[in-house]
Amino acid sequence: MAEKKRTLWPIGILLIIVLGIILIVITIVISSKQSIDTDLTFDMNRLRVNGSINTIMKQQNMFEKHYNVRISTIGDKSSNAPLMKNPYYISPVPRNIPEGDGLLQAGDDITFYIEKKDDSTEPNIFKDPVLIPDKLKFVRLDQGEKKTDSIYVQLYNGGHDTYTTKSLVLPKQGYYQVRLTILVAQPIDPNVKIQNNQIDEDNTEIIRNYKSYPDKFSFHEVYFYYWIFNNTQNHIQVQQ
Repeated sequence: MAEKKRTLWPIGILLIIVLGIILIVITIVISSKQSIDTDLTFDMNRLRVNGSINTIMKQQNMFEKHYNVRISTIGDKSSNAPLMKNPYYISPVPRNIPEGDGLLQAGDDITFYIEKKDDSTEPNIFKDPVLIPDKLKFVRLDQGEKKTDSIYVQLYNGGHDTYTTKSLVLPKQGYYQVRLTILVAQPIDPNVKIQNNQIDEDNTEIIRNYKSYPDKFSFHEVYFYYWIFNNTQNHIQVQQ
């Protein structure tokens, strides 16, 4: 009877498996002893960003407990005007065209009204703050070209906590997101009073006036968004 030939492939497979296990164990041991150092700069930057976001949200929430910011395209300067929203809670682009407030015709003014809440039970950390709408931007998403158009518009003091644009003409028809930044100037010295009562005074001059006293005021910003529909298509640019 012929002698059967011995096959070595089962032993070879077993040796490969054992060798693989040994290499894995060696890799783990080396990695544990020589681990990659953490990027300290990245971690510190991340902590600073998180801290800044938390500070901004805290200031925003505290401001909203004591003040409403209203917007009107029909000149409503009362508590009936629509409320602007925290950017975190802004809704997507509306599908329906608004009637009345929220609908902008060529040459219309937009009015912003800062309203102090009388029914707030929260302690107010803002002691006689100066509230100055600083930046006003209109943002529109061009669906065809998939790009965002941004237009900055000057605001003017209308008196009695109201601020307005002047004969606003936006270049394209459709929805624009109104983005309002309000500068909150908090007096450090309660005896400091700066009067800015001139009607139609340029807010840039008002802000420059307050910022000339960095030792008298601390500053931070709050943000409010709202959707408006521009009902007239034009081919001219807004005056910035």
